[in-house]
Amino acid sequence: HSRKDEIKVKHVNWISTQKLVAWCKKSLYLIDLKTRKVTEPLLKKFDNKSISITQVFFSKSYKMIVLILSSKQVYFLDTESNLEIINSIDFSDKIKKDSYSLIGSISPKGDQVVFASKNILFFFDLNENKFMNQIYSSLGFRTTFISWQNRGIYIGTEKGSAFLITKKKLAGISSMKDINIKDIKVIYEKKRLGPIKQISSCSKKSYAILDTNNQGILVSNNNATMTTIAENIK
Repeated sequence: HSRKDEIKVKHVNWISTQKLVAWCKKSLYLIDLKTRKVTEPLLKKFDNKSISITQVFFSKSYKMIVLILSSKQVYFLDTESNLEIINSIDFSDKIKKDSYSLIGSISPKGDQVVFASKNILFFFDLNENKFMNQIYSSLGFRTTFISWQNRGIYIGTEKGSAFLITKKKLAGISSMKDINIKDIKVIYEKKRLGPIKQISSCSKKSYAILDTNNQGILVSNNNATMTTIAENIK
């Protein structure tokens, strides 16, 4: 990536009726429509020349933002106090290889967050500010997408498959030691897609899946019906 690509803002999200956040690989901006000001509240805390924003995700209420830097450092930001840092996690001792990415998602209730690196899931309790569990999977996948929704945790993999860890299974997540084939619901596994970047539930039995090559498909009835949405979604 060129320096121009790194500083180009490609993501914008509302956090209230008067405020938005926008970000690129090197900076996070707070846009206040009422005062008509654009600020970089984290500029004093981080050297944007040495860090890279690898993911930004939100709680359902948008009261919290989770910022992942260089796939190792995690910061929890309070949107009601101009993005003040309220907690942080260092994954340096948990992720040994720099080639392993780290991504995450907050639970629908906003009380837990799940992080994924390769085929390991880390569960963190936001109320207690501590790790609940670290779960390995014998399935051998490498996570490229994760989203915790009401029905469970959706996971997309580097090899183009998609599956769901159901809500029922997550009830015992604090004592779970491993994730194997009996613990998941397979959504798609025909290996026609590249690394997954989005899984959206359209109904109880159908899903829209998008890969990093912008190939989109609609899968329904447990892989029985598959329709190409578009060859190159922009």
